[in-house]
Amino acid sequence: MAKRKALIVAVSVAHFLAAIILLARTGAVMSVIQSPALSPESVRMIWIQTAILSVPALLLLVGVVGLWLARPWGWMAAALADAILVGLVIGDWLLGGQRVDHVPVLAILVVLLLPFLVPHVRALLTSTPD
Repeated sequence: MAKRKALIVAVSVAHFLAAIILLARTGAVMSVIQSPALSPESVRMIWIQTAILSVPALLLLVGVVGLWLARPWGWMAAALADAILVGLVIGDWLLGGQRVDHVPVLAILVVLLLPFLVPHVRALLTSTPD
């Protein structure tokens, strides 16, 4: 029972922190949108990036709630968000993006995704206490 609670807290907090980082990054980028130094094309790209990153951020928040309540949709939402983020980082890397240190970010995302890939751990996250 204590091991299960510790696992839920660890996975939930890690995913909550990831969501906060995404939302903070989005907020920081959006705060510069009024800068006169930005071209209309740059502003457009900021809006597109914000829209794209909002999806996994919201999925992470939904996932955290579901994990906390030990619902199957919780791990599914969090795992989907992790997979989307892995795909975005790999896509950015393949397209030559240079603003992200891709290897450490991918390592963190894989660590976030690992609990959902191990059936026994996933079962502990979604089982109700006896």
